[in-house]
Amino acid sequence: CALANDGPGATAQNSVYHYLQSVSNKDPLKACRADFVVLVTDGQPTGPGDIDPVTKLTWCDNPACGAVDPVAAGCPCTAVLSAFKLRKHLDVKTYVVDFGEEASMIVPRTINDFIAKAGGTGSAYLARNEKALQLELRNAVF
Repeated sequence: CALANDGPGATAQNSVYHYLQSVSNKDPLKACRADFVVLVTDGQPTGPGDIDPVTKLTWCDNPACGAVDPVAAGCPCTAVLSAFKLRKHLDVKTYVVDFGEEASMIVPRTINDFIAKAGGTGSAYLARNEKALQLELRNAVF
């Protein structure tokens, strides 16, 4: 499931954006509660639009992806742009929790900070083990 699937087959079953759009519009208590997404990852995004299909290198560490408005800055990373779209169009924040050793490395950490920033939550949380994961999930949502 993608944060925002912009393909022709995008539905509430394969896109967080489309799912939240469908349930948010029907929520009589929307004004009283916040919608958010928690993305727990063990590394960096590798989906379509996140890596160059030829070189297999990430597009998501582009400095434009760390801009206040990554769309206007020209960020090419689908994951960052999707988090920004959720926040701007649906008022949904994206919390990111880096889990494990690979996620704490410089490049994935920077990219996940970009996703969190675009999603309106500042920076990613870091958890290297299960106990830390439990704590960081609590920190993210409470």
